Amino acid sequence: MICLLWLAIQGFVSQVAALDLRENLPYGTHPAQVLDLCRPEAGAMPRPRTGNVVLVHGGGWTGGDKAPLTPLCKTLAEKGHTVISVNYRLADGSAAHAWPAQRDDVLAALRWMKAQGYMVGAPAKVCFVGFSAGGHISAKIGEVDPATLAIAGGVTFSCIVDNFGPIDLVAETADKLRPAICRLVAAPEAETCRERAAALSRMAITRTYPRTLVIQGKTDQLVPPSQSENFAKALQNAGVNTRLILYDGGHSYERAAPETVRGLWQAQYDFIADAFQ
Repeated sequence: MICLLWLAIQGFVSQVAALDLRENLPYGTHPAQVLDLCRPEAGAMPRPRTGNVVLVHGGGWTGGDKAPLTPLCKTLAEKGHTVISVNYRLADGSAAHAWPAQRDDVLAALRWMKAQGYMVGAPAKVCFVGFSAGGHISAKIGEVDPATLAIAGGVTFSCIVDNFGPIDLVAETADKLRPAICRLVAAPEAETCRERAAALSRMAITRTYPRTLVIQGKTDQLVPPSQSENFAKALQNAGVNTRLILYDGGHSYERAAPETVRGLWQAQYDFIADAFQ
C-alpha cells in the first residue's frame, strides 16, 4: 500500500526549487515522534504563505512511515503552504501505544510547529491530510476543539482531507482490519476489542466540524466505499461543508488511471487552497 501511494504521488507532483526541507525533526521524546518540515525559502514565494498543512501517513495504525509523503510535502510547500509530515507512535497492542496516542502525537507535532516558530498566520489556519489509517486519525482530529490546544495566537482547523480512511471500526466492512484495530485499542479479547472499537467509531460531528473532502476508491477491498459514503453522509446531515469523490480504482489509488490520479491530487490542492481563503 505504501509503495502504491508513493508511486502515485511521485508521478503527479511538481519538482520543487527554493524549498526549505528539514527531515526527522524530533517533536517529542519517543523515537517515533519525528516529523519533516517543508516550506518555501524566505523570499522565494511571489505571494504570502497561505496556511499550514499536516500530513498523516497510513499503515493500519501499526505500521507505515512519513517517507512516501515527501513528494507531496514538497509540492504543497511550493504552493505556498508550510507543511509538516508526521510520524507517530504505532499501535503495538500495549496501553502506552493505544489510541488516542496517534491523534495526540499529531496534535503534539502541531504544538511543536508553533513553539518553534514555523506556523504561519494568527490565528493559524491548519488543514490535515490523511491516508488510510491517517485519514481516520485526521477525521478524529476534526472532533477536537482547537481552542483546547492552547496555541498562542490561536489556531483554526480549516479543513480535513480523508483519503480512504476507515471510520466505522465495528462494521463488517472493517473486518480485514480487525487485528490492527484490536492492537490499536489494546484489546486482544474479541469482546473487549469490539466494545473499545465501537466507542472509537462514534464521531462527535457538529456544524463546527471542519470542511471535509473525502476521497474513496470504488473497488477498494480494504476500506470499502460504504465507509466513506456513510462518513460523508453524517457530515452532510450535520451541516458540514463536505465533498465526496468516488474514483475508479482501489485502495491507495491502486488501478486508478493516470488522469484520474492527476485529478485527485488537483482536487486536494484546490480544496486546501480554498479552505485557506
